[in-house]
Amino acid sequence: NFSPSVSTLRLLEEHGIPNLRHCPHGIDSELFNPLYRSEELRSRYVSGSEGIILLYVGRIAPEKDLEVLMEAAGLLNRRGLEYKLLMVGDGPSRHKLEELNIENILFLGYQRGQELYDLYASADIFVFPSVTETFGNVVLEAMASGLPVVAALAGGVEDNLLPGQNGLAFKPGDAFDMAGQIELLMTRAEMRRTLARGALEHARSRSWDEILADFYHVLGGLL
Repeated sequence: NFSPSVSTLRLLEEHGIPNLRHCPHGIDSELFNPLYRSEELRSRYVSGSEGIILLYVGRIAPEKDLEVLMEAAGLLNRRGLEYKLLMVGDGPSRHKLEELNIENILFLGYQRGQELYDLYASADIFVFPSVTETFGNVVLEAMASGLPVVAALAGGVEDNLLPGQNGLAFKPGDAFDMAGQIELLMTRAEMRRTLARGALEHARSRSWDEILADFYHVLGGLL
């Protein structure tokens, strides 16, 4: 039995599932790549070099804890920070969240293919409040695109988010902490660059070639 994350493996062990092995998902770094960064795309949302693009990709649904992200965005607004939060995805909570009419938040709906790759690469910080992920593919996609991550350190996200190395963590469910970590990255360009480099390095270690090599090694040990 294979588990995509260490946290899921532990949960399954607690429920008595035997013979578990950790086998994480990989990432295609040709598709998710910082080379797709587009200044033309950025200019649709922010002006000049000071504006920061925050990006969320995923379902717009209750299990993603998006109320925490909405509250954090409101706090950033009150602090006078210049940014846009792009919400990519769709789901049952979209209409409710759009009706909040929070300044600086844009709902772009479902995106795929090159449009999605360009959005990842053209953002500055990936934000992710969910605590229910079994793995959290979008976190790895963001890192492969050269983005530092601000996320709740919970569930499958823990396998990829290394606080201080490729992103920053906040206490799950704590909008004030989330806003503080985002503000820290927004206002410290050198920190963003350092964590972005760490994110790319981590993503390269999760390429499908690396993951499959480990998988075959595990299979060999079982035969």
